[in-house]
Amino acid sequence: MRRPLAALALSAVAVFGFTTPATAGPRAMNQLNESERKICAENPVRCLAAVAVAKTASDESTSAFSGQKYDGTQRDAARHCMWQSLLSADHGSAYAKRWGDAHEENPAPPASHEMDFHNNAVARAWGGQVARNKLIAHCTTSARAAAFKDYSDKQKLVYLAK
Repeated sequence: MRRPLAALALSAVAVFGFTTPATAGPRAMNQLNESERKICAENPVRCLAAVAVAKTASDESTSAFSGQKYDGTQRDAARHCMWQSLLSADHGSAYAKRWGDAHEENPAPPASHEMDFHNNAVARAWGGQVARNKLIAHCTTSARAAAFKDYSDKQKLVYLAK
């Protein structure tokens, strides 16, 4: 029995809030929200490329901020920055924004969403301004210098928890 390409793409998704049984991440594949599933179903190949970028962002931010917890930290700011800037560099800001907005359709405290939306917007701009091969380092450095709960600078990453 052949599975549709969309089903294969969804079963291969493995990061940034998505997981396959073999990679046990933050959420099971069956917990993708409707908007995330729709993006994958529209273009499964592009979805896989976007998810590969998410995996890179997750791995790199975990490596750079290994002592930090997840939500609201500089690690989280770096992860969102890497994910959105690389996705923007590879597929354009509009596609990156769709993924970022879809990902935020989850139950989380409003402050967490505010931080993520802010950092996503900053990162998408950098995706068009910074050389792609420098984005991970740029996001890591920027997350280390992020503002603590200060959204006044629209070109600076923000974090909420230490």
